[in-house]
Amino acid sequence: MHPDPLLRIATVEQMHQRWMTTTTPEVRHVLTAAMIREGQLELAHAELEQMEREGIFVQKWLFVLLLDALCHVHDFDAVLQLLYRFTDHRVSLPPRAYHRMLQAASQHHDYDLTTWIWQEYVEPMVVIPEASICRDVLRLAVNAAQPWLAESALSVLKSTDASIGEEDELLIEEAYAKAGKLEGQRHPRRGNLFSLFSKSNGFQSARFDPRTALATRRRP
Repeated sequence: MHPDPLLRIATVEQMHQRWMTTTTPEVRHVLTAAMIREGQLELAHAELEQMEREGIFVQKWLFVLLLDALCHVHDFDAVLQLLYRFTDHRVSLPPRAYHRMLQAASQHHDYDLTTWIWQEYVEPMVVIPEASICRDVLRLAVNAAQPWLAESALSVLKSTDASIGEEDELLIEEAYAKAGKLEGQRHPRRGNLFSLFSKSNGFQSARFDPRTALATRRRP
């Protein structure tokens, strides 16, 4: 569908004039995708909810398209609300979709969406972020005075091929200082599988390499 609202409306009118249905799930998917491409995200979201109320199975690619568009306009609150609903209904998306959302949220300093994806998909090793994302999350943790997130981000960063510099370690100290805690009060974060592995202790001695964990581990 061409990303032109006038052309879309004219096309739908022509379909009606020729007695062609626009109410099949396939056509409604295409029309909703056109709304997303036009930037009519609230209208598209409402149409998705209407299809669900009517018992129409909404394909995951359409949800991903909407989430990507919401990230593009930095509406991270709307993204998070959708993810909450997916969790309630046990709907899972491809790991790459969560990776893109994490990248956008961390780059634009959105703490809530970043930490939700981090805890739900990064720490269980469903999503493996690259070093640039880890450092964005590390800086976000410092700004938010959340040393637990800084520690977790550093653990994941150590599993990448990136070299760890003194500036990375100093960010951990800064996070603790902003939180009003002493670095001696540091506690390893439970549930972060990356904390079990690092280049310093060697992947060879581990049961598996976290960089290839996606090949053997998937979120149910």
